[in-house]
Amino acid sequence: MRHLSALRLLLALALVAPAASCRSGRRDARPAPAGRRADLITLDELQKRAWTDLYEAIVVLRLNWLNRRGEDTLNSAPGEVQVFLDGAHYGGWGTLHGMPVVGVTSIQFIDGITAAGRWGLGYSRGVIWVTSSRKVEP
Repeated sequence: MRHLSALRLLLALALVAPAASCRSGRRDARPAPAGRRADLITLDELQKRAWTDLYEAIVVLRLNWLNRRGEDTLNSAPGEVQVFLDGAHYGGWGTLHGMPVVGVTSIQFIDGITAAGRWGLGYSRGVIWVTSSRKVEP
């Protein structure tokens, strides 16, 4: 009798678990398409289309980089993803508006845990690391 109850419980859990994971609806839970890294936009990807600015490229190619990921409990002020250009802090994600794609060789997303460990708690939302072949001006 006990074995039958345990079997029913396992069967019920097996049926409920996949449904619960499908309902999450999180855009950032999707795996990267085949052949692409989820944390990197390459020069090849940037050259496939004429982008108005880096913001448009990121929204189309990796929207989840700009999604808020829960509340920041370590800081009373809500943080935002920060942008670095050729190793120098450039500002929040809003600085991507108007920043030209010309000259950019890659864009990488550094997750909040790694960014906070490297630069401090003000970077706990993550960093968009832009590498260019020359100085890029907005």
